[in-house]
Amino acid sequence: MNLRVSLRGRVLLAVSPMLFGAALLTSAASAKTNSSPSKPNQSAVTTNIASAAIEIPRSVFTVPATEKQGKDPFFPRSRRPFASAVVISPTNPVPVVADLRINGTSGSEERPLVIINNVTFGVGDTNEVISGSRRVSVRCLEINLSAGMATVQADGRQRVLRFQKLDK
Repeated sequence: MNLRVSLRGRVLLAVSPMLFGAALLTSAASAKTNSSPSKPNQSAVTTNIASAAIEIPRSVFTVPATEKQGKDPFFPRSRRPFASAVVISPTNPVPVVADLRINGTSGSEERPLVIINNVTFGVGDTNEVISGSRRVSVRCLEINLSAGMATVQADGRQRVLRFQKLDK
């Protein structure tokens, strides 16, 4: 069955839903304006109160300790969350001793100088030297060129460093 619709019929079919929607909107708007002004719209009041009272919940994620408590949602076959981490703390940590060497001496008997790990020190001088892979603060307390020794304080401890005596 071949049905032919004229141009006027096609326009009427296309425009009629829009006209029906517009008629509904105008009737709804007139119903709102015809309500009494002394009595507020109850649905608007409850909507405002309800929107102010609604609190958006926050997501809380807990890591399960056992398989019965749950699994990792991103990696469900992973056993990593259930592995217990063993932390071993040393009871007596080994103190790190700075490797200090006297590379040379200079100066006079009244004002002696020593070179410790390529840094020159006089009596009372404090400086940082490189020992291994770290920096150590060293303070020179005493230098005795004739005895071939220097007393320094490093890592909170006093140490005596020996070197070859000067022959005069």
